[in-house]
Amino acid sequence: MSQKYKIADYDETRDRSGADNASGEVKGQEIIKGQCFELGQSLGIDFIMVDGARQSFAYSYLITFRLEAQDETQKLSLFFTTHWVYVTGYCLDMLYAAIQERTLSVVKQGDERYSQLTEKNGDDPLVTTIEIEWK
Repeated sequence: MSQKYKIADYDETRDRSGADNASGEVKGQEIIKGQCFELGQSLGIDFIMVDGARQSFAYSYLITFRLEAQDETQKLSLFFTTHWVYVTGYCLDMLYAAIQERTLSVVKQGDERYSQLTEKNGDDPLVTTIEIEWK
């Protein structure tokens, strides 16, 4: 039983318009980027903190998630098999909906000082804190 594998060369990673596709993105897949998030087909969520630290969790390990109001902010709690992830910020309804659809791929923590510039009841979410804890 012999299996043949073909390795894509540089020419095969370019689309017909000549644009480079070295990022590995699947053609025809839309990626939406916001101030603190990215939407697109993904197998998991990558959490990026202000200091550059990051941790990723697969959707297959997500047990449940909850969105609740806290004074002026909202708290999104995600319960994975080994960790709890708490995301606090403004207008997190969009992130909650994206998790339901399994399209949230990146969550970036912003600086708290920019919360005054964000419309508290607008559509663009702002993540002020990300906490990751072992269960």
